[in-house]
Amino acid sequence: MKQDYFTSNKKDILKMIQLHEFLSIEQLKEILLKFKEKSLISNSLSFDSFLLKLIDEGLTQKSITIRGHSKTRYTLREDFNIYSFSNSIEKNSFFL
Repeated sequence: MKQDYFTSNKKDILKMIQLHEFLSIEQLKEILLKFKEKSLISNSLSFDSFLLKLIDEGLTQKSITIRGHSKTRYTLREDFNIYSFSNSIEKNSFFL
C-alpha cells in the first residue's frame, strides 16, 4: 500500500515542528505552506487534515485567558513551561 507524503515524511515533519516549543494557529498554517513548498506533504492536504494528523501524533492545545481574551498555542512537547508559554503569547511578558 502506498503511503501518503505526510506518513512518508512524518519523522522530518515532527522534527521540524518540535523545534518550536509553542506554535499559534497562524504559525502552523505557515509551516503547512512551507511543507507543501518542500514537497513534504501533498499540496491537496487541507489545514484541518494536517492538524488532525498532528493531533494523532501527540499535538496538544494549551489555552489561557488574559484580560478576557483566550490565547491558544499548540505543542508536541509533553512538558509544560509556563515561562515559554507566556513568552510565545507576548514577548517580554510579565513572567520574564
